Order: sequence, then C-alpha cells, then structure tokens
Amino acid sequence: MTAVLAAEVQPTTLTLADGLQIAVETESALQAALEGLPRLPSGQTAKLARGSRHYIEAVRHGDLWSVTTRRGSYFTLASFTAEMTTDYSDRQVKEGYATGSIWRRVKQFILRPSPERALSTAQVRTLFGEFFAGRKFSLPKSGA
Repeated sequence: MTAVLAAEVQPTTLTLADGLQIAVETESALQAALEGLPRLPSGQTAKLARGSRHYIEAVRHGDLWSVTTRRGSYFTLASFTAEMTTDYSDRQVKEGYATGSIWRRVKQFILRPSPERALSTAQVRTLFGEFFAGRKFSLPKSGA
C-alpha cells in the first residue's frame, strides 16, 4: 500500500525567476523558500509544480502579482482575482484618500491594474500554501 502511495505522489518543485529549483517536502519548507518572493524583480515568475500539468504560477507586476493554476487538462487553467478581498478593498480606499481631487481619482481609476494583476505577496504565499496542501483556495478565481 505504501509503495502505491509513494508512486502516485510526485515531487513538488518550486522554481524561482533565476532558474533556482527547490524540492519542497513540507509546507514549512515551502514558506521558508517563499521568503524570497518580495525580492523578485517585476516580470519574473515563481512556479510550484507537481509535473507539467499540475502547478501554480505567480508573475510579478511591480509591487503586485497575478497568479494562475492548472490541475490537469488545459481546461482546468484558472487565474485568481483580488476583487472582493479585504486586502484589495483596503488598498483601494487608502489610494483614493491619498490621491486628493476627484480628477486625480478618476485618472487613478483608469490607470489602476486589473484585479487579476493586483494580488499582494502575502496572498501569493497563501495560495501557494493552499495548493501545496491540497486545500480549497481562499481567494476567488476570475470569472467565478
């Protein structure tokens, strides 16, 4: 029985932007490896994978992130949105107050990144941990 389980479980690998691959065996090891996320430059990626069709990938866009996941076929590809999260709402309110005039607020609204590209580093770490543990995702998926 244990031989069957060992054969079914694929190793989990965390790949960071510089090509560094880290084999991850526990959730605490994953969180320790994710400590470097804030240092990744814009445009770089972090990917946690259990094979080519079972992964979660985060792309950095300035201070924010976009995250996609895939569990099986191409039709299971999904992205996450920061919309309807407390972190996103708080950030929008603070930016609105800091902006000042109504015209600046309108300009900021137009130039604001989409909610799919507005996840915080803490939210990315949470999603990676949930993917690793096989738990249900706590953030909404786009279009859901």
